[in-house]
Amino acid sequence: MNINLVIFDMDGLMFDSENLYFKSWKEAMKKMGHEPSMDVFLKTLGITDEKTREFYTDYFGDELEGKRFCKITIEIFSGLLSKGELKIKPGLTELIDYLNRNNIKKAIASSNNRKVIFRNIEVTGIKNDFDYIISGDDVKEGKPHPEIFERVCEALNIAKENTLILEDSLNGIKAGHAASIKSIMIPDLLMPTEEAKEKSHTILNSLFEVIDFLEKSNNGARR
Repeated sequence: MNINLVIFDMDGLMFDSENLYFKSWKEAMKKMGHEPSMDVFLKTLGITDEKTREFYTDYFGDELEGKRFCKITIEIFSGLLSKGELKIKPGLTELIDYLNRNNIKKAIASSNNRKVIFRNIEVTGIKNDFDYIISGDDVKEGKPHPEIFERVCEALNIAKENTLILEDSLNGIKAGHAASIKSIMIPDLLMPTEEAKEKSHTILNSLFEVIDFLEKSNNGARR
């Protein structure tokens, strides 16, 4: 297996942002007079902003209340960002350096909106490190639909069999599987389910381990 392209999810994979979202989410729930439930929060991981708004419209039983909740959450999260609380995941810098040295292309395919993606990569100093970026705003169907990953391969003209996806969520793994692209799961807040184990190529503990995986894969392909 010769890998020429690595596609990164963003939240929970590149950045320790899911914990910040959860912190913001809990505070917003309290402001709305609701008791925070981790089960509710986990249902919105890996889905688009539009789907998130729809979810909270149903949850609060009112569209305006759903929008108000999302607005409060974003305001709290932005405040945390301004304090410099967004951190990159261990191994991200080293993995990017490895990909650069080996001429392996890099893309971000995130369900988040384009504005948030560019804000996050700018504040963490990795804005110019990627060959292609696609957001939830750019696709008709969000994960677990395969569209977002297929669009990356088409844009960079790299075959699926030479592509590797890095994900932390089940929706992302399902999207990769549906696209027939090998996917590695690196769990964040969610531990891998049986379905995630079945549909991912392998499960690793950190981005550092991806370097070892690529070394073995690409060196083996060259023999």
